Amino acid sequence: MTRRMICTLTVLCSAIGPVRAQDDPAKKPGGNADALDLLRKSQTALKKVEQVKYRGAFQGLGWVAEFVAQVEGATVMGRQSKYELDTFRSEVKLTPKGKTEPVEITVGSNGDVFFLIDPKTKTAYEDMDPAVLGSVGRDAQRLIMPVFGKADPYGKELDPESVELKGTETVGEVECQIVGIKGKEPPDLEWFIATTDYLPRRVRRLYPNQRDPQGPPGTTELTISDLVVNPKLDGDPFKLTVPEGFTKSDDFAP
Repeated sequence: MTRRMICTLTVLCSAIGPVRAQDDPAKKPGGNADALDLLRKSQTALKKVEQVKYRGAFQGLGWVAEFVAQVEGATVMGRQSKYELDTFRSEVKLTPKGKTEPVEITVGSNGDVFFLIDPKTKTAYEDMDPAVLGSVGRDAQRLIMPVFGKADPYGKELDPESVELKGTETVGEVECQIVGIKGKEPPDLEWFIATTDYLPRRVRRLYPNQRDPQGPPGTTELTISDLVVNPKLDGDPFKLTVPEGFTKSDDFAP
């Protein structure tokens, strides 16, 4: 693997990469007022959301597909904690890279401690360190769409290098407008924002092709469906409840 590919894989995990040059005035913020206006409408709608539940599906496409797992499941999200950590609970099914047997687990956090419930070993893991989620922890959190919990949804994406409307597409049964964003750092983004409630239904991240500079980018996509805003929930979904017959552990999951 080349040094350049290693750097790009780091971007996949941390979304940190080389800064883009801003030498084209047409690409500076404000280049497409309609696209920015749509993002701001979406931001306003998101700030009214206290909790959501949805079904999610995450996948990698193109050259990045071999580096990420396909993940699906049901998620509940709340507002971020005072530590700016996501509050969530996901019932997850995924197949780790290099494995053939799928894993079905429950992962979550109250914005302070993290937990993982493994029905196969009948163990519930909990700790303040997110590493308690073990080797599948990063992939198990792929169903989180953080804009639903942030106090400042989109954040620096409202100050992009360039932004444009890229047409419409139906996600599930919901018509969405697509906002393409070239940020000051890769990856580029495409947000699929519903025309009805201005809430996102898909986010696509585009990574430059490291195998063929002229080839198409690799992408990751998180698509959500069956979205319910401010649902009535029983109890506190973000707090670990150890199922009967399970053992509680503060060790890190395998």
